[in-house]
Amino acid sequence: MKLNKTKVTIHVGESYKLKVKGTKKKVTWKSSKKSVVTVNKKGVVTGKKAGKSIITAKVGKKKLKCKVTVIVKANKSKKNNGDIEMMNKQIVTTIDGKEVSVTWKDNDSVKALKELLKDKSIVIKMSKYGGFEQVGSIGKTLPNNDKNITTRPGDIVLYSDNQIVIFYGSNTWDYTRLGTINLSESELKSLLSNKNVILKLELK
Repeated sequence: MKLNKTKVTIHVGESYKLKVKGTKKKVTWKSSKKSVVTVNKKGVVTGKKAGKSIITAKVGKKKLKCKVTVIVKANKSKKNNGDIEMMNKQIVTTIDGKEVSVTWKDNDSVKALKELLKDKSIVIKMSKYGGFEQVGSIGKTLPNNDKNITTRPGDIVLYSDNQIVIFYGSNTWDYTRLGTINLSESELKSLLSNKNVILKLELK
């Protein structure tokens, strides 16, 4: 028995449904800070203001917990010249010193990643996992829009709010899509399947 998420990041006013897997018993939900996050009897959490709260799901005597972080959504109507200039810049992606072409998604996660890259580039030590992916920590939390998806070779996704995963194989899980590397499957396997790699992201 477990929660579908142990960490969730949402914007103020947004909601996310938590679920307890592996039981059909009655679940009682509770928020440690109702002023930050509310939760209804169906496990739907809603962000009220910026901050953090622990959501507890009680099933019988067992308690399961999820950390919910609420962030303020950027006001798109008040972009200054610096914001516009930043959004026009592209994320340059390098793997083990080789620059690769990536088609990035236009979503809140990628916009938040660009914000991080505005000050300095990010270097991530990736690790092979499962025979189909390389995974590494960003070191910061990004907003997510997780959906249960089946990835393809070349997909770049956000996992658990703070990890970037690059696929050279396929997997089905809850991820937020970030982009796709424009290489063939054989090129991806040659680049990613033999050893741990260094991923560098910078804004240019």
